[in-house]
Amino acid sequence: MNKNILKSLIISAIIILIVFVICIVFINKNSKKEEYEHLKDYNVNEYIPTYVSTEDLLKIYLNEYLYNMRYNIEDAYESLDKEYRDKKFGSIDNYRSYISQFLTKNITAKKYLKKYINGTLVYKVYDEYDNVYIFKTKGIMQYSLFLDEDTIEIR
Repeated sequence: MNKNILKSLIISAIIILIVFVICIVFINKNSKKEEYEHLKDYNVNEYIPTYVSTEDLLKIYLNEYLYNMRYNIEDAYESLDKEYRDKKFGSIDNYRSYISQFLTKNITAKKYLKKYINGTLVYKVYDEYDNVYIFKTKGIMQYSLFLDEDTIEIR
């Protein structure tokens, strides 16, 4: 009888060990799943910091201006520096005539320059047609635009 009891105890121990291992594996899988889901559960005021390169930022500026130039001329006109647009164009009708030459072109940025003028960051973006777009920044997505350096001095 001792042999039968010993066999029963060994079989019972093996079954308990197998059940224990299965439970541990199941618990580990669920805890990892919950942790992963928690990483995707953002609250309302949370943000994820991202890096935007200068080149990407300037492409955003230029694309915003070009979009407005094609589809919202008033906004494109308003994005120009006030002193510059008054001296260069005088009216939105003159501006419309000026930009009509660009509306058929597919414009993309080819190179850019960055410099400080009187403590203000100024970017010059050149397209493939050697047109210049000068963005005088006041903050992220806040800028005034110049389409040349000759009409007025950028200060």
